Amino acid sequence: MGEARRRKLAHGSTVASTDQAMNESPAGWPLTNPKEQARLEGQFQKLGIDFSKPGFHDSAAFLAVERVRPEILDDYARYVEVRTYSEAELQTAQRKIEVAAGVVSAAVKADGRHGLCVTASGVLSRMLDELGVWNFCVKGTMTVTFPPAVSGIKQCFYALDAGTFEAPHAFVVAPPFLVIDASVSAQSYPSDPMRACLPPLIMQRDFIPYRWKDDDIASPLVRMTRLAGTSVKRYLQTNNPLMLKRMDEFPARLAVYPGGNCAYVVTAIGGYAEKLADLTSVHTLLVGKQPIELFETQVLPQLALSHQGT
Repeated sequence: MGEARRRKLAHGSTVASTDQAMNESPAGWPLTNPKEQARLEGQFQKLGIDFSKPGFHDSAAFLAVERVRPEILDDYARYVEVRTYSEAELQTAQRKIEVAAGVVSAAVKADGRHGLCVTASGVLSRMLDELGVWNFCVKGTMTVTFPPAVSGIKQCFYALDAGTFEAPHAFVVAPPFLVIDASVSAQSYPSDPMRACLPPLIMQRDFIPYRWKDDDIASPLVRMTRLAGTSVKRYLQTNNPLMLKRMDEFPARLAVYPGGNCAYVVTAIGGYAEKLADLTSVHTLLVGKQPIELFETQVLPQLALSHQGT
């Protein structure tokens, strides 16, 4: 999304990956694509954009291009996803991600409000930028499959639905994690047992491909009315080809938790235009605190402690 559209998020928006994903050493990044990486690097080079460090989407050269061509933010996200990472890079990133994600997830839980996915993911993404970690923030769909003893009915957060909303769901991608969802249990669910069975934090490191279906993307009402028998793919080809392009370029992925799973489909690239210290709007607060306060009083001290322990 363009700079102006990213900026809007700051002014109005509504652990457990599994135990195995935590505290293990990374084993490479499964979405590395050297050919696509080279293509994107060539494109950035022609545009005068230095792509050597995380967060180059904040550079003056990148922002100048984004003002004319907003979809270049998709290219930044695509670059993060296809880039080649050394084991040392992934191990260093993992430690920083686990600490920052844990702080944000705990803040979401303490806050108690539902629907904080845009805020939580946007704040986490900006914390990771501050820590020099390659990442991007996603707006997309989520389909939750619950443990059989809890519910046999899936809960879907649709991209095509009635009403107005900033995003169906939001999460972060930051190698070595394909999904970091700090608000999965803080969404609105039909019953308390559904919410209670979900972990406060999902951090999925293993790539489990997912083939999305029409009922992951569009609500029953939309499928009956707006689509009127047409497939989601055909509808998007005419009405939103950019969304379909993202859904093709960024593979849908499954994240598992004890007894169930969450399927994620990337429909847009989001995040805050403001850097972490500039996120001062009431809409970016978590548990009544500005993101920079959470970062300075919790993330940095925890990282310092973990570094001393190594």
